Amino acid sequence: MNRNDFKYVIQDLSKVYIGANYTYEELQNEDDMPVKFKEAAFRVFSMETSLATTIAAHLLSIKKEDRSYFVYKQMRVKIKVTSLVRGSNAFSTGSYKLDEFMDEFQNKAVQGEYFIEELEIKKLHLAGLSV
Repeated sequence: MNRNDFKYVIQDLSKVYIGANYTYEELQNEDDMPVKFKEAAFRVFSMETSLATTIAAHLLSIKKEDRSYFVYKQMRVKIKVTSLVRGSNAFSTGSYKLDEFMDEFQNKAVQGEYFIEELEIKKLHLAGLSV
């Protein structure tokens, strides 16, 4: 994997897709990054983790009692996760709500069985975010 793999911001009419390999520090300098997400990273996420932490690494360590969990839940974030299908050279990819990810994939991703690619956030939910 290259240094800039999964570091992107793509926006369409209703959603924002953010690559999960951004560190919270790097996204502060990204022009296309939504201001509300930058604000959440600066005000909330940086209080619970280092700014040098990637979004993916933070999601692997987040707990349901953390304020970060509440903010990501308020954004109604979907997490795109990919894994290698055992016994073949195929990949399986899916997008999951935060609770689904934490219940089913968080421990497996920590063990390296799954890889977090991106966050998907609806602009409507991002606009209504209050931190």
